Amino acid sequence: MRIKAFTILEIVVTIAITAILVTLVYGAINFLNAQNYREMRTKDRVNEWMILRKQMIEDVYLSNAVIRLEDGMELISGSGEKVVYRVNNGVLQIEEDDVLTTTSFKDASCTWVFDSNDQELCEWTFNVMEESMELSFYAFSTRADRVNEWYEKEVVKK
Repeated sequence: MRIKAFTILEIVVTIAITAILVTLVYGAINFLNAQNYREMRTKDRVNEWMILRKQMIEDVYLSNAVIRLEDGMELISGSGEKVVYRVNNGVLQIEEDDVLTTTSFKDASCTWVFDSNDQELCEWTFNVMEESMELSFYAFSTRADRVNEWYEKEVVKK
């Protein structure tokens, strides 16, 4: 009496097909994992940029003066506290309350130019994920000057 069974060739072919399928699934999982990692890294970098952008805008808005420095800008609040943003060898550094913080932003630059109205403008450029991000701030001496300029421009001239 003969028992029905698979031949060795049939078993080898089945194992080979299973190995190919397992390899394809493993490769797909690795690909998705790598894609997820790249996406998370991009989101983290953009999030760092958004936090820095928010901090700089808030610091300028709350300051009473934006003063030109050779390598950045100094912000002075009404209570005399100062925050200094400067570029040192292409790296953004923030000095607040005599504490120096070096950021992860490389290839940062700060240039001072004059706009069409001859107002001094601080232009910041940051390289974020190989994309050039820019921020611009006008130099001013006091918050009262900003209010007076706005009042003359918006209210008096109407």
